[in-house]
Amino acid sequence: MYMRNQISLHGSHLASSIYSPCLALRFASFLLFGIIASSGLRILIDNKIDLGDKRNLVIASVILIIGVGSAIIKVERFELHGMTLAAIIGAVLNIVLPKENDEKSDKRQKDTVA
Repeated sequence: MYMRNQISLHGSHLASSIYSPCLALRFASFLLFGIIASSGLRILIDNKIDLGDKRNLVIASVILIIGVGSAIIKVERFELHGMTLAAIIGAVLNIVLPKENDEKSDKRQKDTVA
């Protein structure tokens, strides 16, 4: 008898945790960030960004990890985190990281076309 009540109690607890608003919000934000990441990858593919180029791969990887992760930069009362921080760091990396010489990129394009 005691065991049956305990099982039904746990069962109702499980059901209430599955349908809780908090879990629904977590799932919705999980789905939202997945859609944002997929859209970003689709933009890269549509614009034919060469992820074989180490520079592009590093920038895309850093943006993805910082955007998904929980990186935070705090300076006194100012705070950056999430997608905002990822976008700013991506822009800075795009400016700072050296680009390939035009001869190397032309040769790579010819090799991929041929």
